[in-house]
This record gives sequence, structure tokens and C-alpha cells, in this order.
Amino acid sequence: MSSSDFLASLPSRYDWLKNFSSELSALSTHRDNMPLRATLNGSMRNVDEAAKKIEADINTVRSALAYLERQKAYVKQINADYRATYSPIRALPSDILIEIFLQTRDPPRPYVTRLGDSFPGSFWVSDINNGPWRLGQVCGAWRHIVTQACPQLWSTMVVSFSWDIPRRKGVIQLLDTALNRSRQYPLSIQFFNEARKQFHLDDANTGMMCFRLLMKQSYRWQHIYFDMPEYIYSVLSPIQGHVPLLESLHLTLGAKYSIPVRDPWTGAFAQAPSLKTVKFTDLSRNMNVNLPFSQIISFSDTRPYESHELTRHFLSVLRDCPQLQSFEYLSSDFPHDTPSFFEVSPRVRNPNVHTLSACDCSFLRSLELPSLKQMELATGTENCDHEGRNVFCPPGALESLNILISNSGCSLTKLTVAHAHLNDNLVGILRLSRTLSELKIKIAAWTAPEDDDALRAVVLSLAEVDARGQHRVVPCLRSLSIEACSFQSDARYQATFLDRKFVEMISSRVKMVGPWLHSLNVVLQGQLEWSLTGRDEDRLNLLSKDGLQVCLEMEEDDSDSDSDDLGFGF
Repeated sequence: MSSSDFLASLPSRYDWLKNFSSELSALSTHRDNMPLRATLNGSMRNVDEAAKKIEADINTVRSALAYLERQKAYVKQINADYRATYSPIRALPSDILIEIFLQTRDPPRPYVTRLGDSFPGSFWVSDINNGPWRLGQVCGAWRHIVTQACPQLWSTMVVSFSWDIPRRKGVIQLLDTALNRSRQYPLSIQFFNEARKQFHLDDANTGMMCFRLLMKQSYRWQHIYFDMPEYIYSVLSPIQGHVPLLESLHLTLGAKYSIPVRDPWTGAFAQAPSLKTVKFTDLSRNMNVNLPFSQIISFSDTRPYESHELTRHFLSVLRDCPQLQSFEYLSSDFPHDTPSFFEVSPRVRNPNVHTLSACDCSFLRSLELPSLKQMELATGTENCDHEGRNVFCPPGALESLNILISNSGCSLTKLTVAHAHLNDNLVGILRLSRTLSELKIKIAAWTAPEDDDALRAVVLSLAEVDARGQHRVVPCLRSLSIEACSFQSDARYQATFLDRKFVEMISSRVKMVGPWLHSLNVVLQGQLEWSLTGRDEDRLNLLSKDGLQVCLEMEEDDSDSDSDDLGFGF
């Protein structure tokens, strides 16, 4: 019997069940049920048998329905494949497809690690559902392009070795495949351990095997971003003299594991003829990596401060890098008491450095940077620390910066003062910086009245005008930002520098002739509040109509309440 005949006959196959209702009615009229026991038992057996047959037929129908659903999906897929052959992208030549693949690679994305954003166009070697792995799964033509004709797709990679067993087993083979498909194209590599706090011995083996694969290709390294434990760094020595293409190098010393480090590796990058950009994060205090300093144009190191020996090391870096343009020495753990200063003589002079980030007093006092344009006085701590630990610049940092600017005769255009002990040296710095266009002040832990007095002095100096009505101090200021934190729970403080005179100063700089203030940002966090009245806020509101971008925020340190944004985000 065909399936259609079977389905058509189903209703009629069970018409006889209607007779049971009449039999049941007849049985209920008899007073003496004993003679009918045999008849009733026979009817019950028939009903049980019918129920089993119905259940079997239901299962048959369900199986047939499931089969038909699968066939329907299969037919739809065939239809989609037929229609896909007419897709315009199928007719594109290979060179156009290659360009499309390159232009649509992943943009930089943030990491959970300390590496920062990924390189543009990078793909995760262990993720076969994205990047070039995914493109190669579309069709044979795309697979040929991805695997044979476009090595650039495989040249920018993120390699992570994980404690997760399935991924750990596959990453070595995937990395080997990706390196082969990148052919001889220059490599940009980010390499790190995803599970910094969950370490297994297998991690060491996997990480080392992956890294040795990469080392075989060191002659192709162009941009390197490593966050690794020292036991992996220890095998770097053989690459010395074999990194001819290396342009940028970022090394982060990961968690220290109890694995012995036998071979010195700090000379691995001493012979890198193309190296221009270097960044070190969390290196040991006494670890110095040998570099071709004569060609470096950008240098950054954020290791914790220990002694004047570290200061002298960084002064020698500035002295040995004649082409240096950007230097970042954002240390932390400075002593809170007043340290002893020293100044080298003659001062270290570098005519090309235009960007500097540092706060070491002896370091700043020993420099002469005539081309300095952008200055950041800060430690290696980004955000406000509720306990104030490892946050502050050392005492005397502002005075040392004042000395640096005086010795250099430079023309600053951008100044950031973060987590420094404010005093009258800040106004002195502003008076020396007539070309300044951007000023940012960040206070980690509000100190009353010192910080308030220093900022009030800044406001008064910025309001000074000469006989022609021109501002005397930083006349070209276009952006002003002040962020302050206070997390002392015993009292609330008022930032009294934010008052009517502050509003008048801002107003005078918006309506001035020539370069005028375009941006104002004021953020108070924790137990801080300002003295602005409703009328003052209205005046700032009106200034937004003249083109000033205003953002005023007052955020309480309360996890259960939302921040109070006063809404001037024009």
C-alpha cells in the first residue's frame, strides 16, 4: 500500500469504534451484570488492541512527517544552490574577490588581556568559524583563493594557547597550517596565554610548541605583540640576527611560573635593522633588553620604579636614540615621601622628541627637549584608585616639569597632568606655555584645600587679560578637561573653584577674537560636588549655542545608584 493510500484509509479503519458507545449504553440498563462479564472482558480486550494499533499508526505518521520535513529541507537547499549559481559575486574574477576579502577583514577589537586592541585584519588561529577559515568553507572557488592565492589573509594572526583541552590539542596544527598558507608574507603576530590565572603543565608544552613554530618564521616577523611568561621568552636567543623585517615590538612579561629560566634572551632583538617602535610592559625591575637604539623612533616602558638606577637607564635610552620622537616612561610605586633628586650634567639633550610621558623628578630635571609638543605628567596607573595606592606622581613632579620646560624652551601644545600633587607650579607651567591648546587635569584623590586652591589659581590665571583684552596665559587654549575623584566616606567636599568666576572665564574664552575654547569637560566622582548655581549652569548651557561642547558630570561612588549626569553633553 502506498503512503497516500495508507493516509486516506486511516479514518475508515477505525469506524468500528463507534459501536462501543452503544454497547456501553446497553450494558448500563441491565440490573444483573454477572451474565455480561464475558462480553465486557472481550470488549475491553478489543479496545486495548485498538489503542495499540492507533499508537502504532501515529508513530508511522510521525516518522513519515519527519522524513518529509527532511526531504523538504534538502529540496530547499538544492534550490538555494541552484539560485546561488546566478549570484553576481560568483562571476567576479579572483583578483576582485581577493580585494574584497582583504577589505572586509575584522577591524581591531579589544582583548581581555593587557595587549590592547588587536592588529587590523587579524584572525584568531584557534577559531575556525571566523576569518579565513570561514571564507574557505563557502565553496571550492573561495577555498582555492583563500588557501592558494591570498597569503595576506593568514599573515596577521592572534595565537592563544589555553588550558581548555579541546582547543589546546588543535591550536598547534592550526598554527602550522596558517603559517604555511601565509607563504613568505611578512607576519604580524599577537601571542598570549588566555588563562593567566589557571596554569597547567600542558599549557607550558603547548605554548612552547606554538612559539617554536613561530620562531622558525622569525625572518618574516614584522609586528610582534607578546604577553608570555618568562620561561617562553627564554628560548628567544636563537633569533638574534634573524629578524630583518621587524618594525614594532611589544613585550609583556606574563605571570611568573615555577619553571626555571636557563638561557638569557635579552639580546634577541639587538640586531633588528628595521625596528622603529618598542614597548615594554611589566618587565622585571632590573631587566634591560638590548636594542638597536640608534634607529628607534618610539619607546615605551611601564615597569615599576625602584631606584635611581632605573632613572639613569632611561636617560641613557634618550641619549642613545638620536631619532627618537616619542618616549613613554610611565612607572609606578614611587615613594610617597620626598625623594632625593639628582640632575645629570650636562643635561641629556634630544632635539627630535616631541611627545613625552613621565613623572620621575630626576629624569625630568636632567632633560633638554627643545621640540617637545605633547607632555603627559602621569604614572602607569590609568584610573582612580579608591585607596590611593600606586597612583600619585612623586612629590616634586610639577616643579620638575617646570624645570624641564624652562630648560628646553619648548612650545607645548598639549599638556596632561594626572594624579600629581597640585601646587603653584601648575600656574607657572601654564605661563611658560603660550602655545598650549589642550589642557587635561586628573586628580586621583581630592586633597582639600590644596587641590581646590591650585585649581582656583589656574582659573584666575586663565581669566587674565592684557590692555587689548587678549588672554595672557595660554591664549590659544581650545580644550579644557578637569577630572577629580574623592572616595573618603567620612565627608563630602565642595570643588569651590567651580563657581561664577569659572563660568566667566569660560565665557570670555568662547567669545574671544582668534583661537577660542571649543571643548569643556568637568567630571567629579565620589564625595565631590561643585558650587555652580542654577544660573551658572544656564550660562554654560547658552555657551553651547556659541559652539562650545560642554560636558559636566557629578558621579557618586555608590554601586546601587546611577551616576548623576547633569546633561551638558552638547
